[in-house]
Amino acid sequence: MIVQDLDVHKRSIEQAIAIRRIARTSPKEELFVLSAQLSRAAISVPCNLAEGAARDGDREFAHFLSIARGSCAEVLTLLEVCAGLDYIKPDLELIDQARIVAKMLTSLSQRTRTRLAVGEESKRRGTR
Repeated sequence: MIVQDLDVHKRSIEQAIAIRRIARTSPKEELFVLSAQLSRAAISVPCNLAEGAARDGDREFAHFLSIARGSCAEVLTLLEVCAGLDYIKPDLELIDQARIVAKMLTSLSQRTRTRLAVGEESKRRGTR
């Protein structure tokens, strides 16, 4: 699988870049706490997609997708905290984009798990 062909990978990279730009503008007292955590979580999403795609098979890809989904949930939470602290606008497009990435990751994860289940069933039946 070529991860760069996945729309979710492209969107998650765009999201990571946008979040990094926002993190650089946050108040200095938050620079080493909230901003750093937000940046790490955002960068983790496309990195885990890439690492999972480079591994052998759907089982490992599913594992790294799970990690990417967790990082995406962390991004959403941190963006909501930033909005609550008035560091970013609550209706910020970035929150909506993070929700879209989360939905895309969930969909990809479900498809991957379905392929795994079908493959395991085929092995049990000896039809593979």
